Amino acid sequence: MVGSIHLEVLGQEQCEADSERETLSANLHDGALQTLYAVGLQLETAKSLITTAPNEAKLRVSESIQQLNHAIVQLRTLIGDHAQVPPVEDFSEALNSLILFFRRISSTVFCVSIEPGAVVGLSRPQISHLQNIMRGGLFNVVRHARAETCVVQLTRDSHQVRVQIWDDGKGFDITRVRQRSKGLLSMTHRAKRISASFRLWSQPGNGTSLDLVIPL
Repeated sequence: MVGSIHLEVLGQEQCEADSERETLSANLHDGALQTLYAVGLQLETAKSLITTAPNEAKLRVSESIQQLNHAIVQLRTLIGDHAQVPPVEDFSEALNSLILFFRRISSTVFCVSIEPGAVVGLSRPQISHLQNIMRGGLFNVVRHARAETCVVQLTRDSHQVRVQIWDDGKGFDITRVRQRSKGLLSMTHRAKRISASFRLWSQPGNGTSLDLVIPL
Protein backbone atom coordinates (compact mmCIF):
# COMPACT_ATOMS: atom_id res chain seq x y z
CA MET A 1 0.00 0.00 0.00
CA VAL A 2 2.79 2.43 0.95
CA GLY A 3 4.66 1.61 -2.25
CA SER A 4 1.50 2.16 -4.29
CA ILE A 5 0.88 5.56 -2.69
CA HIS A 6 4.52 6.52 -3.27
CA LEU A 7 4.28 5.63 -6.96
CA GLU A 8 1.02 7.57 -7.25
CA VAL A 9 2.64 10.67 -5.73
CA LEU A 10 5.65 10.33 -8.04
CA GLY A 11 3.33 9.99 -11.02
CA GLN A 12 1.42 13.12 -10.01
CA GLU A 13 4.66 15.05 -9.53
CA GLN A 14 5.85 13.92 -12.96
CA CYS A 15 2.59 15.09 -14.56
CA GLU A 16 2.92 18.47 -12.83
CA ALA A 17 6.55 18.76 -13.97
CA ASP A 18 5.58 17.89 -17.55
CA SER A 19 2.79 20.48 -17.47
CA GLU A 20 5.14 23.16 -16.13
CA ARG A 21 7.68 22.28 -18.84
CA GLU A 22 5.03 22.59 -21.55
CA THR A 23 3.89 25.93 -20.14
CA LEU A 24 7.46 27.25 -19.95
CA SER A 25 8.14 26.16 -23.53
CA ALA A 26 4.89 27.75 -24.74
CA ASN A 27 5.59 31.03 -22.91
CA LEU A 28 9.12 31.21 -24.29
CA HIS A 29 7.98 30.50 -27.85
CA ASP A 30 4.98 32.84 -27.73
CA GLY A 31 6.86 35.65 -26.01
CA ALA A 32 10.52 36.49 -26.44
CA LEU A 33 11.23 34.21 -29.42
CA GLN A 34 8.40 35.67 -31.49
CA THR A 35 9.48 39.18 -30.51
CA LEU A 36 13.05 38.45 -31.63
CA TYR A 37 11.79 37.10 -34.94
CA ALA A 38 9.80 40.31 -35.43
CA VAL A 39 12.94 42.33 -34.70
CA GLY A 40 14.70 40.40 -37.46
CA LEU A 41 11.97 41.34 -39.93
CA GLN A 42 12.18 44.99 -38.87
CA LEU A 43 15.94 45.09 -39.33
CA GLU A 44 15.71 43.44 -42.76
CA THR A 45 13.24 46.13 -43.79
CA ALA A 46 15.48 48.86 -42.34
CA LYS A 47 18.45 47.51 -44.30
CA SER A 48 16.51 47.73 -47.55
CA LEU A 49 15.55 51.36 -46.80
CA ILE A 50 18.97 52.75 -45.85
CA THR A 51 19.65 54.19 -49.31
CA THR A 52 16.16 55.09 -50.53
CA ALA A 53 14.53 56.20 -47.26
CA PRO A 54 17.14 56.75 -44.53
CA ASN A 55 14.72 58.44 -42.12
CA GLU A 56 12.31 55.52 -42.34
CA ALA A 57 15.25 53.15 -41.85
CA LYS A 58 16.22 55.01 -38.67
CA LEU A 59 12.64 54.74 -37.43
CA ARG A 60 12.65 50.99 -38.04
CA VAL A 61 15.91 50.61 -36.13
CA SER A 62 14.47 52.60 -33.21
CA GLU A 63 11.40 50.36 -33.19
CA SER A 64 13.67 47.31 -33.23
CA ILE A 65 15.50 48.59 -30.17
CA GLN A 66 12.16 49.01 -28.39
CA GLN A 67 11.20 45.46 -29.34
CA LEU A 68 14.52 44.13 -28.04
CA ASN A 69 13.91 45.88 -24.73
CA HIS A 70 10.45 44.32 -24.70
CA ALA A 71 12.00 40.88 -25.28
CA ILE A 72 14.25 41.43 -22.26
CA VAL A 73 11.19 42.27 -20.16
CA GLN A 74 9.45 39.14 -21.46
CA LEU A 75 12.40 36.96 -20.46
CA ARG A 76 12.58 38.52 -17.01
CA THR A 77 8.85 38.03 -16.62
CA LEU A 78 9.18 34.41 -17.70
CA ILE A 79 11.95 33.79 -15.17
CA GLY A 80 9.90 35.48 -12.45
CA ASP A 81 6.77 33.53 -13.51
CA HIS A 82 4.59 36.64 -13.54
CA ALA A 83 2.44 36.49 -16.66
CA GLN A 84 1.65 39.82 -18.25
CA VAL A 85 -2.09 39.89 -18.87
CA PRO A 86 -3.72 43.04 -20.25
CA PRO A 87 -6.76 44.33 -18.34
CA VAL A 88 -10.05 43.57 -20.08
CA GLU A 89 -10.53 47.20 -21.05
CA ASP A 90 -7.10 47.23 -22.74
CA PHE A 91 -7.42 43.94 -24.63
CA SER A 92 -8.73 45.45 -27.87
CA GLU A 93 -6.09 48.18 -27.72
CA ALA A 94 -3.33 45.60 -27.23
CA LEU A 95 -4.64 43.51 -30.13
CA ASN A 96 -4.91 46.53 -32.42
CA SER A 97 -1.34 47.53 -31.54
CA LEU A 98 -0.19 44.04 -32.45
CA ILE A 99 -2.04 44.19 -35.78
CA LEU A 100 -0.53 47.61 -36.49
CA PHE A 101 2.92 46.18 -35.88
CA PHE A 102 2.27 43.24 -38.23
CA ARG A 103 1.10 45.66 -40.90
CA ARG A 104 4.43 47.45 -40.66
CA ILE A 105 6.59 44.35 -41.00
CA SER A 106 4.63 42.56 -43.73
CA SER A 107 2.72 43.29 -46.93
CA THR A 108 -0.33 41.28 -45.81
CA VAL A 109 -3.59 43.23 -45.58
CA PHE A 110 -5.20 42.57 -42.17
CA CYS A 111 -8.98 42.93 -41.90
CA VAL A 112 -9.91 42.99 -38.21
CA SER A 113 -13.30 42.83 -36.50
CA ILE A 114 -13.44 42.85 -32.68
CA GLU A 115 -16.83 42.72 -31.00
CA PRO A 116 -17.01 45.24 -28.12
CA GLY A 117 -16.89 43.52 -24.74
CA ALA A 118 -15.98 40.16 -26.26
CA VAL A 119 -13.62 39.21 -23.43
CA VAL A 120 -15.61 40.68 -20.54
CA GLY A 121 -16.05 38.05 -17.84
CA LEU A 122 -13.14 35.90 -18.95
CA SER A 123 -10.59 35.02 -16.29
CA ARG A 124 -7.01 36.31 -16.42
CA PRO A 125 -5.68 32.89 -17.51
CA GLN A 126 -8.30 32.72 -20.25
CA ILE A 127 -7.38 36.19 -21.51
CA SER A 128 -3.66 35.35 -21.35
CA HIS A 129 -4.02 32.13 -23.36
CA LEU A 130 -6.44 33.78 -25.80
CA GLN A 131 -3.97 36.59 -26.41
CA ASN A 132 -1.08 34.18 -26.97
CA ILE A 133 -3.04 31.91 -29.31
CA MET A 134 -4.09 34.90 -31.42
CA ARG A 135 -0.55 36.27 -31.48
CA GLY A 136 0.81 32.85 -32.44
CA GLY A 137 -1.70 32.49 -35.26
CA LEU A 138 -0.92 35.95 -36.60
CA PHE A 139 2.84 35.40 -36.38
CA ASN A 140 2.39 32.25 -38.46
CA VAL A 141 0.59 34.29 -41.11
CA VAL A 142 3.40 36.85 -41.25
CA ARG A 143 6.20 34.32 -41.07
CA HIS A 144 4.96 31.48 -43.26
CA ALA A 145 1.76 32.16 -45.20
CA ARG A 146 2.87 34.74 -47.79
CA ALA A 147 -0.76 35.82 -47.76
CA GLU A 148 -2.23 38.83 -49.49
CA THR A 149 -5.10 39.04 -46.99
CA CYS A 150 -5.73 37.88 -43.43
CA VAL A 151 -9.13 38.18 -41.73
CA VAL A 152 -9.35 38.30 -37.92
CA GLN A 153 -12.66 38.08 -36.07
CA LEU A 154 -13.31 38.05 -32.32
CA THR A 155 -16.98 37.50 -31.46
CA ARG A 156 -19.12 36.55 -28.49
CA ASP A 157 -22.58 35.21 -27.75
CA SER A 158 -24.29 33.92 -24.62
CA HIS A 159 -22.43 30.61 -24.77
CA GLN A 160 -18.95 31.27 -26.10
CA VAL A 161 -16.15 33.58 -27.15
CA ARG A 162 -14.87 32.75 -30.62
CA VAL A 163 -11.73 33.66 -32.54
CA GLN A 164 -11.42 33.06 -36.26
CA ILE A 165 -8.29 33.81 -38.25
CA TRP A 166 -7.97 32.85 -41.89
CA ASP A 167 -5.66 33.81 -44.73
CA ASP A 168 -5.32 33.28 -48.48
CA GLY A 169 -1.68 32.24 -48.26
CA LYS A 170 0.21 29.20 -49.48
CA GLY A 171 -1.14 26.82 -46.83
CA PHE A 172 0.64 23.67 -45.66
CA ASP A 173 0.22 19.96 -44.96
CA ILE A 174 -0.95 19.80 -41.33
CA THR A 175 -0.14 16.10 -40.95
CA ARG A 176 3.52 16.77 -41.77
CA VAL A 177 3.90 19.93 -39.69
CA ARG A 178 1.78 19.35 -36.57
CA GLN A 179 4.19 17.22 -34.52
CA ARG A 180 7.30 19.34 -35.17
CA SER A 181 5.81 22.82 -34.97
CA LYS A 182 6.35 24.42 -31.56
CA GLY A 183 3.81 27.08 -32.47
CA LEU A 184 1.00 24.61 -33.17
CA LEU A 185 1.88 22.55 -30.10
CA SER A 186 1.85 25.73 -28.00
CA MET A 187 -1.57 26.81 -29.26
CA THR A 188 -3.00 23.33 -28.69
CA HIS A 189 -1.55 23.24 -25.16
CA ARG A 190 -2.97 26.66 -24.32
CA ALA A 191 -6.42 25.76 -25.62
CA LYS A 192 -6.48 22.65 -23.42
CA ARG A 193 -5.50 24.71 -20.38
CA ILE A 194 -8.70 26.77 -20.69
CA SER A 195 -10.96 23.93 -21.88
CA ALA A 196 -11.35 25.58 -25.28
CA SER A 197 -11.82 23.86 -28.61
CA PHE A 198 -9.06 24.56 -31.12
CA ARG A 199 -9.25 23.65 -34.78
CA LEU A 200 -6.76 24.38 -37.52
CA TRP A 201 -7.35 23.72 -41.20
CA SER A 202 -4.87 24.17 -44.01
CA GLN A 203 -4.07 22.77 -47.42
CA PRO A 204 -1.14 23.54 -49.72
CA GLY A 205 -2.19 26.32 -52.05
CA ASN A 206 -5.48 27.01 -50.25
CA GLY A 207 -4.62 29.10 -47.20
CA THR A 208 -5.12 28.41 -43.51
CA SER A 209 -7.92 28.93 -41.01
CA LEU A 210 -7.83 28.89 -37.21
CA ASP A 211 -10.92 28.52 -35.03
CA LEU A 212 -10.81 28.87 -31.23
CA VAL A 213 -13.94 28.61 -29.08
CA ILE A 214 -13.91 29.38 -25.34
CA PRO A 215 -17.09 28.20 -23.58
CA LEU A 216 -18.73 30.59 -21.11
